[in-house]
Amino acid sequence: MIAALMPRERKFFDLLERSARQMHRRAECVAKLLREPDDALVAEINAERRAMHGDHTVTHQIIDQLNATFVTPIDREDIHALAFKLDDIVNTILLLGDRFALYDVRPTGEMIELVDLLVSCANEIVVGLEKLRTPRLMREIQAHCDHIYKLAIDADDLMRRALSSLYGEPVLQPADVVDLLKRREVLDLIKKSVERCEVIGDLLHGVAVKHA
Repeated sequence: MIAALMPRERKFFDLLERSARQMHRRAECVAKLLREPDDALVAEINAERRAMHGDHTVTHQIIDQLNATFVTPIDREDIHALAFKLDDIVNTILLLGDRFALYDVRPTGEMIELVDLLVSCANEIVVGLEKLRTPRLMREIQAHCDHIYKLAIDADDLMRRALSSLYGEPVLQPADVVDLLKRREVLDLIKKSVERCEVIGDLLHGVAVKHA
C-alpha cells in the first residue's frame, strides 16, 4: 500500500525506449549496408561496436537508476531483463554489420529479406516499449508481440531457404568453402538477432499481462 502511494521513476521508460530506438537504427543501418555497401556506414558500425564496451551505455544508466530508485514503474526484474536483452540485440546487430563488411560478403536475396524482417521486429519492439508507459495500452502491446512471433516464424522459413541455397551451390575451390563459411556466419548472426527480438517480445508480453 505504501509503495503504491510513492512516486514512481518514469525515466526508465525513456531509457528503454532510447535503447530500442538505437537497436532499430542499427538494424536499418545494416539493411542499408547490405543494399549499398558504404565505407561511412562501416566506420559508423565499427565506432559504435567499440563504444559498446565503454561505461556510458544506456544499459549502465538503467542499472545505475535501478540501484538508486526505491519504487519502479514496472517490476525491477523486468526492467533489468529488458535492458540487458536490448543490449544483447544491439551487440549482435553491430557484430553482424562488422562481419558483413569484414568478410566482404556478397549479399543474397535471402540475406536482405532476413535483415528486413529484423528491421520490422525492431520496429515492433520500439512501438511496444513506447506504449509500456501507458497502462490502458497494455493489451495493444500484446498485439505487437504477436507480430514479432509471426515475423520470427517467417525468418525461420526464410533461413531454411537460405541454407538450402547456400549448401546447394557447387564447391569447386578452397575459396568457395571459405566464402560459404563466411555467408553462413552472417546468416546465423541475422537469425540470432531475430531470435533475440523474439525474447524481447516474450518479456514485453509478460509485462503487459501483469499490468493489463
